[in-house]
Parts: sequence; C-alpha cells; structure tokens
Amino acid sequence: MCFSPAASFTAAAVTAALGLIAISRGKTLRDLPLAATPVLFAAQQGVEGFIWLRMPMTPHATLTGPLVLAYLIIAQAFWPIFSPVAMWCLEPDASRRRLIPPFIAVGAAVSGYMLWGLLTGAPVASVGNMHIVYGAGQVHMTLAGAGYLAVVTLPLFMSSYRSVVIFGAIITVGSLVAYVAYLTAFPSVWCFFAAIASMAVIGHFEVVRRRSPRPVPA
Repeated sequence: MCFSPAASFTAAAVTAALGLIAISRGKTLRDLPLAATPVLFAAQQGVEGFIWLRMPMTPHATLTGPLVLAYLIIAQAFWPIFSPVAMWCLEPDASRRRLIPPFIAVGAAVSGYMLWGLLTGAPVASVGNMHIVYGAGQVHMTLAGAGYLAVVTLPLFMSSYRSVVIFGAIITVGSLVAYVAYLTAFPSVWCFFAAIASMAVIGHFEVVRRRSPRPVPA
C-alpha cells in the first residue's frame, strides 16, 4: 500500500490466510466468488509490495512495466465486473438477484474502458508523500470512477445477508476516506482499505455456518 512494502506484504499474508478459511467455509460454488475475494485482494497487495521493492526512491522517479500494469488491471479493470457478479452468484433471493444484472452490465463497460486505457496508455507509478501514485494511461477517472464505486459497492447493499451489507458499508466508508484524504493515491489507498475490509468476508461465512441447521442425530 502507500506506506511501505511491509504493509502490503502483511496485508497480503493476512487476507490470503483468511480467504482460504472463507473458501473452506463455503458450501456451494455460488459462495466461491465472495469467499475468494480476500485471496484476490491478497494477490493484488502482493503485487504492490513488489512494486514498492522495485520503486526508485530518487525524487520524481517513476516505475513502469509489467508489475505496474498488472496492479492497475486488477485494481481498476477486474473489480468492477467481478464484484457485481460475485453478488449475483451469492444472492439466494430471486427478486434481489434480478436487480443486479444492470450493475454487471455497467461493470463490464467500466472494466472494458479501464482496460482499454491501461493497454493503450502508459501507466506509471511514483512515490509522493510516502504514497504510491499511479498514472492510469488514458483513463479519465471522474465519470469512470463514479461508475466504478457504484458497481463495486451498491450490489453489496442489495444483499439479503446483513453481514454482506456490513461489508458494503465498510467498503463505502473506506472509499470516502481514501478519496478525501488520499486523492492522488486513491487506487492504492482504496485497495488497501478494501483488502482489510475483505477480512469481514470470513465473518459472513461464519454467521451463515452457525445459522445453518445442524443434522438431527439418528
């Protein structure tokens, strides 16, 4: 994340471990996308840790290359489509599920636009005030950023699971804090907050496990 490679690698290790536990608690394939979310955030934080290790610390120096591109593809082009699809898979209530496909469509558009900008531009990373600041190629973040946050957060609030709604609230608050306090480093800071928030995913599966009916002894 923006503070140090240690922060990124620590977040990666913790979220990966909790994600593996969440995956083990899932009961069906429909649970898998949400259960795997901490593991995916762990991979993203691991990539950023390596970006920190490769980052030149001289003033005004920038880093380009596959690591920066990989991080931004995950951070900007992957989550807008993955998040609403994960919620569609998880949601057991048919009426609520029918509300999610429009978010999947918008998420696909946002993901496609972000990916186009990254592949046709020249994404770079630099250090500013102990933060990693990314330049995302040809992407214009104002409108795309609004669509991004909408498709990533709003489907969480549509869930019939209270634990998922709480997860959505944590993500939303983290987004606002990252935007207000760390505007220039928003992709890095928001993704760190989201990685930490994804620890709440294991709480969801623990709640579901405890509420599941236990087998009646023979």
